[in-house]
Amino acid sequence: MTLYQALDPNVEVLGQSFLATFDAISDWPGMRDLLQRIYARYGLSSIELHEWYPQQMVLDVFRDISITLGTGTLYKIGKQIPQSAAFPPQIATIEDAMRSIDVAYQMNHRGGKIGRYAVSEVLPQEITLLCENPYPCDFDQGIITALAREFSPPGTKISLRHARGTPCRKQGHAACTFVVRWR
Repeated sequence: MTLYQALDPNVEVLGQSFLATFDAISDWPGMRDLLQRIYARYGLSSIELHEWYPQQMVLDVFRDISITLGTGTLYKIGKQIPQSAAFPPQIATIEDAMRSIDVAYQMNHRGGKIGRYAVSEVLPQEITLLCENPYPCDFDQGIITALAREFSPPGTKISLRHARGTPCRKQGHAACTFVVRWR
C-alpha cells in the first residue's frame, strides 16, 4: 500500500471531519494563509460541514501538510478529530473510546472500501488497536491519544506505541497496530 493513497477512488470524507485539519493548526502564526494556499492547490476554497469530499483529495492535503510542516502536525490534526468529527454519543471508558473510532470512521467516510479500526485485544489497562486505513500513522496516533486522554480517569498516565513486531504504513504496509496502556 502506498502512503497517502486511498484504498478506493470512490471514497468520500464528510466535510465536518476534514475541517479538523484547519481547526487544529489555523491559530498558529501564519498558518491560516498557508493552509488556504494548500487547500487552493486542490480546488478547496471552502469546506462545508455537510458536504462530501474525495478522500484522495484529503490525503493529498495531508501529504502536502506533512511535507511542509512535518508529521508532528498530522499528530496534532489527529488530536483534533474527536472534537471535529461525528462520534457515537455513548462513550464512557477508554475501551469504549477505542471501539468508537471505527464507528466514527464509518460515519465520516462513504463510497467504497474505506478501511477500518479494530480492537484486537483487551487486557487490564491495555488495548491493542489495528488501524487499517490510508491515513498516516501519526494522524491515527493523535486520534487514539486524544480519545484515551478524554475518557480516562483524572491523573491517568496514557502511553501509546506501535505493537512490537507488527508492520507499519510508513514502510508501505496496509496497517499499523498500536498498544494503548494506562495507569
